[in-house]
Amino acid sequence: MILSKDRKVHQRALNRAVRELNKNIYNDDLWRGRFVMRQTGSPRMYVYEDGSGSVLTNVTLVCIDKLTGNTYSETRADYEWLFGNGYKIWEVMNAAIVEKFDVWHEEIKPQERAKMPEFNYRKKSRR
Repeated sequence: MILSKDRKVHQRALNRAVRELNKNIYNDDLWRGRFVMRQTGSPRMYVYEDGSGSVLTNVTLVCIDKLTGNTYSETRADYEWLFGNGYKIWEVMNAAIVEKFDVWHEEIKPQERAKMPEFNYRKKSRR
């Protein structure tokens, strides 16, 4: 939890958490960078009444599935996004993958899988 009243400090922390999530999904052997998260819009600042600090509110996070092009957007204003090392940001991505994009439910037939190109979402390494 960040106790600063400076908006830029909170914005940098949010950007850092989203970058870390994207980097971990990019390096994951299962997803190989298939999903990405972006922050859109301009979040608002809420300063505590006692003046002890502030939080970002109305943060809009957009999760994108690069394979299907589906997007999932979530805006919440009821809590601190970075509380607990940003686990709430991870919860949004997990909800998008499991519930909204429903990647585990669809069963691809072997004939259709043969037609699909092998696509790696990661960039080619220059070794």
